[in-house]
Amino acid sequence: MEKNPTDDSKLVLTINRQPIGEWFKEQWKKFQQGLQQLAKEPRKSKGFRL
Repeated sequence: MEKNPTDDSKLVLTINRQPIGEWFKEQWKKFQQGLQQLAKEPRKSKGFRL
């Protein structure tokens, strides 16, 4: 919890000195990029044997 830079009478919830809303947006973008990267990788077929 830190003081709001625009209004000292209010507090802002932060993670690593970053407002929590911005932190969640950053984490969501990282998550989406990871999913896109997984989708681009070719899947290896396990095949099946008789």
